[in-house]
Amino acid sequence: MKRLVLSLVTLFLTGLSSAPAARACAACAQTEDTHMADGARAGVIVMAVITYAVLSGFGGLTVFFMLRARRLRLSAAAADPLIDERSDRN
Repeated sequence: MKRLVLSLVTLFLTGLSSAPAARACAACAQTEDTHMADGARAGVIVMAVITYAVLSGFGGLTVFFMLRARRLRLSAAAADPLIDERSDRN
């Protein structure tokens, strides 16, 4: 455990002590707004939008299944009066 902590601290301090130019990629190191930097920014935005859309789709699907299960449970309770009404509280 001590070895892992020492390795992580060493890696962190090495990253902090390196020159800023060494940490930047070739596309981002340029100070001018070039077409390459614009393309990189657009790529990041597109990836963020796609990620948001996929996560929203999973959330919507989850809500859909929750509402569908509730509707089926309520319709089953209406059809069979012996089903306990307390099962709807979940």
